[in-house]
Amino acid sequence: MKTKLPLVAAIILGIVAAIAVQRFISRQVQAKTAGVEETHTIVVAASRLPQGHNLKESDVKPGSIPKSLVREGMLDTSNYKDYVNQPLATTVDRERVLLKSDFAAKAYTLPTKLTAGMRAVTIDVSQEGGLAGLIQPGDRVDVMVTYQDQGTGKGGAEMGMRTALILPNMEIMATDNQTFAVSAFDDKRGYSTVTICATPEQALRIVNAKSQGSLYLALRSKEDIASPVPRSVNIREELTGK
Repeated sequence: MKTKLPLVAAIILGIVAAIAVQRFISRQVQAKTAGVEETHTIVVAASRLPQGHNLKESDVKPGSIPKSLVREGMLDTSNYKDYVNQPLATTVDRERVLLKSDFAAKAYTLPTKLTAGMRAVTIDVSQEGGLAGLIQPGDRVDVMVTYQDQGTGKGGAEMGMRTALILPNMEIMATDNQTFAVSAFDDKRGYSTVTICATPEQALRIVNAKSQGSLYLALRSKEDIASPVPRSVNIREELTGK
């Protein structure tokens, strides 16, 4: 019996030692992982994405950030596809996290932008008549028309060509199908039509002017809120002084 006591004691000591070693290892692992925070997978831009660009799946790639840094509005792998083919309202640099606020609101359709009683009227513009692509949605313009005056002046002389300011301080709602401003460095800023926000009476005036001659736009400063009185100018009189 006495010979078994040392063996039992050794076994007990071995068990205690094993438990102690296990606890030591566990504490070491916990110490090493204490500063490692759980991460969340978000999506970032794979390359620089310009304002106005329609997002493609190839434009993004997954990225990881600590969960404590996740903020409302960040796109992740569960929701970014909702924004594929949607236009960007701002430029997104490479590796930057994509945000919901980076995109033009889906509500930016003409019917939802129009207030009660207003109409959207689209007119064709030439390169010079449309200010060579410099107009953007949200700008304000004066609308002018140049037409052949069929009347007669002093002594029965034909009046010739006349230019008239028909509508001042009109808001541009869209250029072609673009309903939001794009970057000044975007190479796709050309357009052949502009859509103007107008009252029903102003809309009729624009349509009538289109049938009489060529329409031109004059860009206004956004700080210029005074509306000049529409007037017409006879080109022959202006050139000859007669």
